[in-house]
Amino acid sequence: MVSYPNQGQIYPDLLAGRLDGTLTDAVTADTGFLNTPQGKGFIVSAQPDDKTFFGTGSGVGLRKGDTQRMTLINNAIAAIHSNGEYQRIEKKYFTFSVYPKM
Repeated sequence: MVSYPNQGQIYPDLLAGRLDGTLTDAVTADTGFLNTPQGKGFIVSAQPDDKTFFGTGSGVGLRKGDTQRMTLINNAIAAIHSNGEYQRIEKKYFTFSVYPKM
C-alpha cells in the first residue's frame, strides 16, 4: 500500500503500471481520470451504491441538536428530488447516479 499526497499523483503510476488499482471516491475517479483520454482503459470496480465498500449514504456534519438546520437541509434535498432539479444537475455533471438507492 502506498499513500499519495493527492489523487492527481496517483494517475501517472496507474498509467505506468506501477499500481494495480486505487481507492478513491467515484466522483473524483469519474471526473478527474476516467473521463480523460488517459483514463479510457480503466473502470470503477465498485459502484457508489455498493454498501459493502461505501456504507449507507452520505452525511452532513451539524452541531448536535441543530434540528432546525437539519430540517432545512432535508426539506431542500426532498424539494430538488421532487421537482426534478436534482436529476437535471446529476445528469449534467455525472455519468452515474450519485444519490444512493435506499
